[in-house]
Amino acid sequence: MLRILSQWIERHFLTLAVGFSLLALIHPPLFAWIRPHISLGLGIIMFGMGLTLEFGDFARVGRQWRLAGLGVALQYLIMPLAAFCVCLALRLPPEA
Repeated sequence: MLRILSQWIERHFLTLAVGFSLLALIHPPLFAWIRPHISLGLGIIMFGMGLTLEFGDFARVGRQWRLAGLGVALQYLIMPLAAFCVCLALRLPPEA
């Protein structure tokens, strides 16, 4: 039963993600309860992703360390800069 459910979610993930995003945009209070649990949810997701790694994944990163380093540098430079620009463009208030 759980396997069938997980396969269904995997097949329809994009539809579910867009649907829940629209629902949250239309009526945010429906999702306010999850705010205190975001850290726990992210931790569970990251743990699950870590369980899928194999030794070969680390060996591949070791062989291509320049590309991995470039990816890390770009992630920590370009993504925050892009987020800052989006915040300025949308005139979002600073987090209190």
